[in-house]
Amino acid sequence: MADFKSLRGNRILVTRPIREKSKFIVDKETDDALDAEYLVNLNRLTVYAVGNLVTDINVGDEILVDLSAINNKPVIFEIDGKDRILISTFDVILVW
Repeated sequence: MADFKSLRGNRILVTRPIREKSKFIVDKETDDALDAEYLVNLNRLTVYAVGNLVTDINVGDEILVDLSAINNKPVIFEIDGKDRILISTFDVILVW
């Protein structure tokens, strides 16, 4: 499943949605701005892994996250060939 042994604390890893790349060539700053704009429009993120202290959210659940947590320097890294976003349980608003 994952390239790591366990996720610790009140943290949640969610799958970062893939934004279709523009057919136009843009600079890095513009591309980052488009990524940030895309994240603002997200409604549901799929939970990939939960920390050992998380009790009411499970892998596979969909969550609505406070977008300020994602837009303000998110922790994004690659696991299993896909980008994941690390968030706190305190940033979760809804669980489906």
